Amino acid sequence: MKADYEFTRLEVPGATYTYAVDLNNVDEVVGYYVDGDGVTHGFLWSDGKYTTLTAPGAIDTRAFGINNLGHIVGRYNDADNTQRGFLLCNGQYTTINPEGSTLSAARGINDLGEIVGLFEDGGVVRHGFRRSSTGEYSHFDATPTASVTNIIDINNAGDVVGTYVDRTERHGFFVSSTGEFLSIDPPTSRPTNTLAVSINNYGVIVGEYDDLDGHHHGWFLSGDDHTYYTLPFDVPRSSWTSLDGINDNGDLSGPYIDGDTGINYGFFARRRKP
Repeated sequence: MKADYEFTRLEVPGATYTYAVDLNNVDEVVGYYVDGDGVTHGFLWSDGKYTTLTAPGAIDTRAFGINNLGHIVGRYNDADNTQRGFLLCNGQYTTINPEGSTLSAARGINDLGEIVGLFEDGGVVRHGFRRSSTGEYSHFDATPTASVTNIIDINNAGDVVGTYVDRTERHGFFVSSTGEFLSIDPPTSRPTNTLAVSINNYGVIVGEYDDLDGHHHGWFLSGDDHTYYTLPFDVPRSSWTSLDGINDNGDLSGPYIDGDTGINYGFFARRRKP
């Protein structure tokens, strides 16, 4: 798998910590970083240049998703440290916050403008949400006993992926546009820390998991019935890798920890053509 990709390290200048998340089909990458004063900002990496993203009045901003129109979603903490989702479109920030929620985060956006994420309604349960292009919200719980459901990405067909916590175990999940539900746990994974993080328009899913020895890797899931796993995926010389983004070209993005220095970087991996 490593031989098929050309890796680029992403490190925001002056950052002590860089975490890359999603990318689009023109290889623009979004994520977040911690500056020298300990403040967290979002970033956009495009054509090799970094742009800082800070929501108005925010003390913490994190970018999680970007579509092929360049629209970005994420979450921010306001001056009262209340966490809300946001949409950044044509330079304008819009708060994404399901009615009645006390906490929210927007995680993914497709080219139709549909947004997914999670919210808390004042209780102890966190639910997934889906926001239509016209602003209507619906919510989703992966199982009746799930304490956390987080919808992390959505493709143009309306298929979604994410993660849920059922009792003490964290699993990934896939829900098709027709309502088919699949719980995801890669082979040789611990049933405590699996996330499905991104799905492209060909239905290929990527994510992260802990193996039986406690090491953290990325994984692929493909095939018409989503049964073909490719794992583990690791950035060369890393001690920890997550796959957080895959575009329609098969290019990848995510965070990793350098095995020599212990520093957290982002990465962009361009798939080499055969």
